[in-house]
Parts: sequence; structure tokens; C-alpha cells
Amino acid sequence: MKLIALIVGSLLFSPVLAPCVAPFDPYPPVYYPISTHWLAGVSVLGDSVELEDGSVWQISRYDHREALDWLSSDPLTITQNRRWFSSCEYKIVNQTSGASVEANLLLGPVKDNLHTLYITAIDLHYGVCTLMNRSGHEMHWQVAPSDLVIFQNWCLNDAVIVGQNSGWESSYEGLLINVNMNRSVLAHWIP
Repeated sequence: MKLIALIVGSLLFSPVLAPCVAPFDPYPPVYYPISTHWLAGVSVLGDSVELEDGSVWQISRYDHREALDWLSSDPLTITQNRRWFSSCEYKIVNQTSGASVEANLLLGPVKDNLHTLYITAIDLHYGVCTLMNRSGHEMHWQVAPSDLVIFQNWCLNDAVIVGQNSGWESSYEGLLINVNMNRSVLAHWIP
């Protein structure tokens, strides 16, 4: 009887069976799409911004003031610029405020930056490429058939910036910007 009481008593007070009380976190984790970028810096005049991968984007002269109001904690997305008669090929959208600026890629990402993506595998026939950053994170993309002609000139080790498609072909949610060629294609992320 003493043995049973001893076993029951040790089980009740055993640290292994003690209830696990985790601290309550009122803010659940937030996950952002692959195409999300973060502001690393804004020039004093607001005429250029630098993103987390080290790429520098020249801002349209009409949007300098807008860029000066952005914070480093604001998630940003790069999309196509659909405005007629604009000299800028892309639009950078602040996901927090909804504000956007027209921009052109001025300098590509910094080589060997943790966030810089490179083409590590490519199948020109099927329009599939694999992108990898310095930490070894891989992503596979299927290029839209309408952009296969542009994709034929892409090469291994080209640097790529991932954006978000804001155009017509909604089944291809990604915008892959080849920094070496300064050309973009629409693509679908293959999980």
C-alpha cells in the first residue's frame, strides 16, 4: 500500500506530468507572402529607397514626399506600373498605408546578401526555375506561357527580385524581376 501511495504521489508531483503552462501571446504570428519586402532606407530627398536585399529603387519625382513617410516596419510589395505615359516600370506599394510610389530599379541586390535570390536551377523548355537565397531557402516557380520568350534568355546565377503580379493573368501571382536583364516575367509559385 505504501508503494502504491509512493508511486501515485510521485506521479502527481512529477515535473514530467505537471501541466504545461505556456505564456499567452495576444498577438499571433504574422506571415507575409514571398513577395513582401522591407524598407532598409530612404534617401534624404526621398528620390530613392533601399530594400532589405540591398536593391536600390529610383522613385518618380512626383512621389518623393510619399517615400519619406515610410517606416522600416512597413511591409512593401513590388508590382508592375500600369499607369500610362509613366517613365517608371514598377510600383512599390506600402501594405500598411496603401500608399504607392512609381519606381525603377537603379541598383540590383547586394551580392551574397542573406535576402538576395539567385537562379540555381532552370528548365527553359518547361519554364521552371528554382531560386535560392544565401541561407539555402529554395522556391520553385512556373513561368507564364506568355513570358516564355523573355524567360529563354535567363541564366543560372542571375539575381532575381520577387514581386507581386497586379496584371491580367491572375493565375500567375508572382512577378520575377531578373536583375541582370532588368526584365520581368509572371510566374506561379510551386509549393
